[in-house]
Amino acid sequence: MRRSWVALIASCILLTGCTFTSGRGMATLEAIDLNVTPLKGSDRLTNGDWRTNRDYGVRIEKLELEIEAIEIQEMISGASSTSIPFDPSQPPAGYSLCHNGHCHRSDGALISYEEIQRGTVGAEQWQTRLNIGMGTTIQLSTDRASNRQISACEPHCELSEATWGRAIARLKTLRGEGTIVDLSAQKRLPSPLAWKMELPLTGQSIPLDLTISRRNPPQLKLQIALNPPGDLWDEIEWGSITPTDAQQLENVKDVKEQWLSAIARSPLFTISLK
Repeated sequence: MRRSWVALIASCILLTGCTFTSGRGMATLEAIDLNVTPLKGSDRLTNGDWRTNRDYGVRIEKLELEIEAIEIQEMISGASSTSIPFDPSQPPAGYSLCHNGHCHRSDGALISYEEIQRGTVGAEQWQTRLNIGMGTTIQLSTDRASNRQISACEPHCELSEATWGRAIARLKTLRGEGTIVDLSAQKRLPSPLAWKMELPLTGQSIPLDLTISRRNPPQLKLQIALNPPGDLWDEIEWGSITPTDAQQLENVKDVKEQWLSAIARSPLFTISLK
């Protein structure tokens, strides 16, 4: 019996990258599904061009997100959740660039104001309960959804009693390329321009409130939804950007800042148990 249990754990880790902490089993994880939605704002798409709020048309030839892992975490007992006033204009040490409900932590992760309010007390500690090794590049689309099973423990992964309070998405790179045209009558661009962007990322914190207990069904599925923002190109005045050569815009600061701002506005992922 002991050998069978060891083999079960080894199967889960070696075949899927799914790891978990020890403890009393309350349910088993049958599968982990990833659902990728189209960019938010499908009404912006006209004849293959994604219209920005400044009436530029972005033709997307490639848009992809590289992700390494997602860690499901629980605040361990004894950690404080006391909230204190938080001023985004004067964030605590280790945080900067606070806007749209998130701050940039010194390690590059995007942390919500609520988490910082708890974390500034200095007693918050988190333990990873489930580590989902993904190591994949996800293709993003303006008009198509996709679904894949990114991990499944064979035959099952056992989940211990816990309250999952957050997930950390270990992101690596967001990259894309295409062309940009002026959809207005102002002729701000003399001709279509090629654009290319590669933005290194680190991580994003996703608030959760999921409980593993005997009230759960004995078999569970973890569903991860990736919801890419549709405002990646808004607020960019493309006509005022000097191309790196006669016809190309590559890794320009304005685009980088807009992408970071769009990602910070809301979590890229939502996670649920079924």
